[in-house]
Amino acid sequence: MNKKYERYIDYIINDIKPPYIYNMREIYGLSEDEYKTVLSKVFNHKVLIHTTIDREVSVYNTSADLLYYESPRFWEEFNRQKIGGKNRVLFYHNSIGKTERFEYDSDGNDIYFEDNTGYWERREFGTNGKVISYSDSAGNYEEYE
Repeated sequence: MNKKYERYIDYIINDIKPPYIYNMREIYGLSEDEYKTVLSKVFNHKVLIHTTIDREVSVYNTSADLLYYESPRFWEEFNRQKIGGKNRVLFYHNSIGKTERFEYDSDGNDIYFEDNTGYWERREFGTNGKVISYSDSAGNYEEYE
């Protein structure tokens, strides 16, 4: 790559927002051959891109975990991190305004969930990996043996 082209790609990577495929094509004028380069840097992973005949695009990491999906009318993005040996979703958001945030302990157990409505759930796990308590924003609380 020449320096001018590299600077342009770096500009796109720092500037682009979802819907990624639409914006790469319509706003930045990129070809489909360039999508993988940009999305690999956006997601900090090598990516695999699958496109259907209906112009639905799914972007996966090399572990086959879905990172991003886009159709002509909808998109959703999953920010993932390896925790407890598995690629866990830390943050999810989509084109209709839904957001979700997740937290995990070092074993990969889901200890906290929160969405954009204010709803939340919290779990505590014992040393055996089983849930010992559960609470949520609706006032529910349970303890388990």
